[in-house]
Amino acid sequence: MHSISSQEFKRLLKNKTVIGHSGHQDILINDIPAIREKVHLKLEEIVNGKPENFILITGFAKGADELVANQAASLGVVVILLIIDEKIFPSYGQGDLERVDKLESKENYTTLKIKPLKSNRDQTPYEILNEILTFKSSHLITLWDGIDTGKLGGTWHAVKKFKNKSSAKSFFWDRKVQYTLHHLYTAREKNAIPSAQSYLNHPIIPRSRHDWETTIITAYYKNLITKACKRIPGFGRNVFPISTGIFLRFLLPLFLVCCVLVLGVTGHYGIEEKTWNEFLNSIFFSANLITLDGSIFDRTYNWQVQVARILGGSFTVVVFFIALYFASGKEVFYRFLFFKFRLWIRFKGGVSAFISWVSFRNLNPKWTNSFAVVVGLNEMAYDILKDLRNPSTIDTKGVKVVVLNPDPSSAFVGLARNEGAWIIDGMPTNSATLKKTYFQKALQVFVVTNCEEENVRCVMELDQMISNIKKHKNEDWFVHIQDRKLKQLLQQSISGRTNYALTVFSHADNTARRMFAGFPELRETPLSFAITIVGFGALGRSLALKSIQQLVFSKFPLPRILVFYPDSDAKAVEDFKKEYPYLFKESENHKDINFNRVTDWTFYGEQDEGSTSDRINFYPLPLIPQQLTHPHSPLIRYLSYFKKLKFFSCLHSGLESASILTSILPGLERIKLENPNYDLQAYCFYNFPDEKEEVYLEQKINALAPHIPVKCFGNYLYEFSCKAIQNKEADHLAKQIALWYYLLYDYGNRSVRTSLEVEKWFTKLISKVKALKVGYVSNNEALTYDEELKHKIDGLKNLWFQALSDSYVLEGMEMMMRYCWKSLSETDREGNRQAADHLWIKVTAYGKKWVVSDQVPEKASFEKFWSKKEVEDLGLIEHRRWNAMKILDGWRPFVGNDWKTYKETYKAQKLHNLLVTFNDLPANEQFKDYHQIEGIPYFISLMYLDQYGKQILI
Repeated sequence: MHSISSQEFKRLLKNKTVIGHSGHQDILINDIPAIREKVHLKLEEIVNGKPENFILITGFAKGADELVANQAASLGVVVILLIIDEKIFPSYGQGDLERVDKLESKENYTTLKIKPLKSNRDQTPYEILNEILTFKSSHLITLWDGIDTGKLGGTWHAVKKFKNKSSAKSFFWDRKVQYTLHHLYTAREKNAIPSAQSYLNHPIIPRSRHDWETTIITAYYKNLITKACKRIPGFGRNVFPISTGIFLRFLLPLFLVCCVLVLGVTGHYGIEEKTWNEFLNSIFFSANLITLDGSIFDRTYNWQVQVARILGGSFTVVVFFIALYFASGKEVFYRFLFFKFRLWIRFKGGVSAFISWVSFRNLNPKWTNSFAVVVGLNEMAYDILKDLRNPSTIDTKGVKVVVLNPDPSSAFVGLARNEGAWIIDGMPTNSATLKKTYFQKALQVFVVTNCEEENVRCVMELDQMISNIKKHKNEDWFVHIQDRKLKQLLQQSISGRTNYALTVFSHADNTARRMFAGFPELRETPLSFAITIVGFGALGRSLALKSIQQLVFSKFPLPRILVFYPDSDAKAVEDFKKEYPYLFKESENHKDINFNRVTDWTFYGEQDEGSTSDRINFYPLPLIPQQLTHPHSPLIRYLSYFKKLKFFSCLHSGLESASILTSILPGLERIKLENPNYDLQAYCFYNFPDEKEEVYLEQKINALAPHIPVKCFGNYLYEFSCKAIQNKEADHLAKQIALWYYLLYDYGNRSVRTSLEVEKWFTKLISKVKALKVGYVSNNEALTYDEELKHKIDGLKNLWFQALSDSYVLEGMEMMMRYCWKSLSETDREGNRQAADHLWIKVTAYGKKWVVSDQVPEKASFEKFWSKKEVEDLGLIEHRRWNAMKILDGWRPFVGNDWKTYKETYKAQKLHNLLVTFNDLPANEQFKDYHQIEGIPYFISLMYLDQYGKQILI
C-alpha cells in the first residue's frame, strides 16, 4: 500500500466512476454479518462485473468505514482511504494509521492524508473528508440510521452535501447529471431504531432494518449563456416583476426622450451654422420631434435627425399605451391579455384542425386549455398559483393562471402579479364575475377563498352556470372545505355533472393522511405505540381521528392517543367529546345497547390489556412544557409501557409548535440515551411557506436531540401544491379498490352507480382477457351465485395481472379507474381512500415484503401472498376498519325488516344494516371483505407500474 498526493489523487480519478461512503462508527456488533452481506451484494450490483472501472473513496474510522472498504477491496475495486493524520490534526486522532497497518491484505488499497483546504481553513477534518468523498462521487453508500443530527462532518452532513452537489460544469450546452444515493437503514449503539423520516414524501415503499433506500438525484446544469441571461428579470418565464414594470413605465420612456433630444440636437446643429441661437433652436426642434411636430422625413436632414424622428414616434406610442393602461385600470389590462391569450389559443386550434384534416392525422396539442382558474387570493391561493406557474412541476411548463380576487386590498395582489397571474376583481359567488374567468374552458379550477361557506356557495354557483353549458368538458375542480357538515351539504346540492368534476380537499385531512397512511418510520412489528398530540386545532383533531381510523388491528394492543391542549382549544375538546362519546368508556351519553355492542367491538375489540381505557386521553397543556417529560407525567408513563412514541407538535402557529418541541426534546433525548431500543419520533407543524427556513429550523431542532428523528411538516408550499391537492400517488390504490368493487358487484346491474364509460371499456377488455369470459359472458345457469362470483374474482385477478405486461390492457384499466372514480360521490371516494391507506397496515402487520424489479412477476407468487388464515383474519380487521369509518362519520346501526325497500332513504339518514360485529355479518358480506384482501398484491403491483414504471417481485 502506498500513499498518494493530491495531484496523484486527481489523476487516479480520471475516467473512473467514483463511489463514496459514509457511515456510523458504532454499528451493532450482532448486525455486522447481515450488513456485510448487504453491502457486498450492493457493491456487486453497482460495479456489474467491471471493478476496474470503479474507485471507492471512504474514511477509515472503525465500524462502517472499515467494513465497506474491506468488501470493496475483496471485489477488486481500488479503495482510496482518506486518512486523518494526528500530526496534521492533533485534536482529532482516531487511530486511522494503526488500522491501516493491521490490514491483513493491502492489495487494492491506497491512502490519502487529508489536509486543510485553502478555501476554508476553519473546517474540521470530518468536514474536509465529506467535501472530498462527495465532490466526485456518482454513488454514495451510507450506513446510516436516517437521523439528522445537525453535526457537521457526520453521515447526515455527507448525505446533505451529496444531494446538493454541483460539481458538473457546462459551457455551451445544458447538462443533466444523475447521482445515486444508496442508504442502508442501520442501527447503532446510541440508536437501535433507524428512521425513514427523510423520505416522508414517499411513504408507500415498505421499509425495515437493513433495507436499502435507493434515491436517484437529478441535477440540471445550465450553459453559461443561460446562466448569464437568468440575471435578466423575467428571463425564461412569463413573469412581470416590479423591476420590469418600473422599466416599462418609467425607464423606457425616459431613455427614448434622452435619445430623441441627443440625436435631434446633434443632427440639427450639425447642418446649421454653429451659433448659440441655432443651438437653442436645435433643442426646440428636438422637442418637437417628441410631439411628432415636424416629423416628416426630409432628405435635407442627416441620419441623426431621421433616427430621432423614429424614436420620437416610438415614444409617442409607448406613452399612449401607458396612458391607456392607467386610464383603463389594471383589471381591464389583464382582461385584455387574457382575451389575447384565448384568441391565440383559438387560432392555434384552428390551425391544428386544418392540419389534421389535410394530413388525416388526429393532433392533440398539449397547449389546449392551458390556463387554470384560482378563486380567492390568500396564502393558500398564492401557493397554488405559484406551483402552477412553476415550469418544473407542471408538464405544460407552467400554465397561465387567472385569479378571481374578492379583496382588492389583499397583500397577495402584488405577489400574484409578480408570478404572472391575471387578476380579476369580483365576488366568488357572483355569476357575472365568475363568467369573466371562463372557468368552463380552464384546465383546472381551484376554489380556496378565506371562508368555507363562500367556497360552498361558489361551487353551487358554478354548478348552476354549467347546467346551461352543453360543451363543458372540465374534469378537474378542487374546493377546500374542512367542515364535515358543509361537505355533506355540498354533496347533496350539486348535480352529477359537477360531482364528476369536483374533488373536495382539506389540507388538515391531507396532512394527517400523509403522516399515517404509509407509516414514514420503518415497518416493524408490533405496531402498537403511544401517539402524543400537542394542540387540538383543525390539524390536531384530524391527526387524532386519522389515528383511530387507520390504526385498526387485532394482533397488537390498541395504540394510546394522548392530547395535550392549550386553553384556547378547550371548547374544541369538549365539542369532540360530545360528538364522539363512544370513544370514552366512562361517558353516559350513549345508552343504545345495540350501538354500544357495535362500538365496543369496533373500537376496543378483543383486547384484554387496558380494555376499559378511553381511546383518547385529554390533558391540559402545562404552562411549563418541560413538565411533559417529568417522570410521573402521562407521556412518560405510556412511553415506558409501549417503548414507541410518535410526538406531534401542532399548535396553531408554526413558531409555537417549534417552541414546545424545543422545550421537551432535551428530556426525550435523555430517555433515548438511557434506552436506545426506544422508538421515539417527533414531528413539528411548521406552516410557513419558506423551505430554506424550514430546513434551517429542522437542523437546529435536530441538534437538540441528535438521536431522535425530528421532521417538520405542514409547509403550505407543499400542502397546497398541485401534487398534494390532487394526491394522485395516494389515490391510485383507492381508485383500484373502487374499480374492483364496481366490477364485482355493480357491473351489468344497471344500478345508480352504473358508469357507461367503464362498461364500454370493460367490454373491450373481456375480449383480450379470456379468463373474464367465464364469469362475465357465459350465461351458465347451472352456476350458483358463489361459483359465478369466484369466476369473476379469478377473471379480475387475471385482468390485473395482464395489465402488468400488456399496454392496451393497462390503458383500459387506467381509463376505467378514472371514470369509475369520477362517478362516485365524495363520501364513497373517502371510503375507498381509507381502505387504501389501511392496506399498508395490513401488509405490515403480517410482515409482507417485496422488491422492486424490471421483470414481470410470476402469477403464482400473487396467489401465495396470503395464507387462507391470514385472509380470514384480515377480513375481520377490514370490517372493523369499515365500522370505525362509518361510526366516526355519524352512521348508526339500522334496526328493522324493510332495509331493501327503503335502502336509499335509510342511507340518507346515515343508517346502515351492516354496522354489526363481524360474527353477525351475513356470510356473503364477509366474503366481500375477504375478496378485497385477495386483491391487495395485485393493487400494489399495478400501482408501482403506473406511478414508478417498475415491477415488484413478491
